[in-house]
Formats: sequence, C-alpha cells, structure tokens
Amino acid sequence: MSKNTTAKSPKEWRLARGYTQSEVALAIECSPQVLSNWETGLNRPSGHLLQRWCGFLRVAIDEVDLAVPD
Repeated sequence: MSKNTTAKSPKEWRLARGYTQSEVALAIECSPQVLSNWETGLNRPSGHLLQRWCGFLRVAIDEVDLAVPD
C-alpha cells in the first residue's frame, strides 16, 4: 500500500482550517496538551479522538499524516 502523498500533519490541517489548539481541544473534548503531543509526535491519537478530530476539521483519516515530524 502506498502512502497518501496529499496527507498533511495534524498541525498543518489545524492551521489550514484556522483553529487554535484550544479551540480544537474544546470541540473534541480533550486537553490542548493532548493535541500538542500529537502535533509534536510525542503521542499518537486514540481511535475515538482521531475520529472526533477528523469530523471536526472535516478531514478523512487517510488524509492525516501521523508520522513523527522532523
């Protein structure tokens, strides 16, 4: 299976939609620190939070690059 070349990182998607970490965290019912950890690659999102995040930002799961950032 090939990697989706149009996939963006969680931070790229959040910024593209114009939201702060605090706004997204409130909407998906998690802490801003949890989002920061996803965006820095410290942790990966759980399935249910990833689904909420994708729904809120209107992003398909296969469009999200969860690789650890450089």
